[in-house]
Amino acid sequence: INAKMLFAAQIQELSFQNGKGIRYLTQYAQSPVPANNTDLFYNFIGLTDDGTDYLVAVFPLTNPLLAETSATDAPLPAGGIPFPDLADPNPNMNAYSIAITDLLNAQLPERFTPALGELDRLIESMQVAPDL
Repeated sequence: INAKMLFAAQIQELSFQNGKGIRYLTQYAQSPVPANNTDLFYNFIGLTDDGTDYLVAVFPLTNPLLAETSATDAPLPAGGIPFPDLADPNPNMNAYSIAITDLLNAQLPERFTPALGELDRLIESMQVAPDL
């Protein structure tokens, strides 16, 4: 992905049938943008137990506390984190990223669509076939 990770939330180690890795929620962008439901992703990166195969899975998901789009004037649901004013000569983007991470970390897995447990079970069910 030709962009920067804006935050990493809900970080958890997961095992699949013949390996393990890390799952996390993130948003990628090439410029400062609000956390939103168009650009939020569940990411998993893992390695097979024998170290020969790398597994990557990326799924879009949503959360009711995020704006629907990355537009800075997109309506923000109650309980959401306001995006810093980019007209400010010193917008505190680091504080915003920390606040979004904290907000998403505080969410129950069922508050995401699809639910984090559903995506975790999908990852846990995977098995990388050995080379023939």
